[in-house]
Amino acid sequence: MDIRAGVNKRTLRQFCKAKWHAKDSEDGFGLIEVVVAAVILFIFATMLLSANLASLSVSLFAKEHSTATSIMTATIAQAEAAGYNGAPSLHITSPQTVDGISYTVNYSVTSAATSSTTKTSSTSGLYMISVKVSWQNKGTTYYVNGATQIAQ
Repeated sequence: MDIRAGVNKRTLRQFCKAKWHAKDSEDGFGLIEVVVAAVILFIFATMLLSANLASLSVSLFAKEHSTATSIMTATIAQAEAAGYNGAPSLHITSPQTVDGISYTVNYSVTSAATSSTTKTSSTSGLYMISVKVSWQNKGTTYYVNGATQIAQ
């Protein structure tokens, strides 16, 4: 049995044509959808890039800070190993470059009796080693300070 029996050919063509045109107008993506998707993708990519750059900046600063702390610790250890010669005070400034970054190391060795931070009266034989390491990052100067008191 033929399904099209009793159906006018003209009606069938009009139905198929109407269905075909409706299908054409709803298939695929229009220009507006593509532009909106591109804008959303651009915003998302910009946010990811911004977060990545901020993370990189923090990581580089942490590396610089860690290097400055290592320089400070090494300077204190060197001053301890050298001992104290009994002079009223010794102040030394030395530049150091590590991984292309210039650090300035200021350290002093003073008798604890002349140190303003010591509050006790029994300071004979004690000396104070103070170290300040500074460096610049993006126009800002950062510091790492450390001090120790050593018995001679």
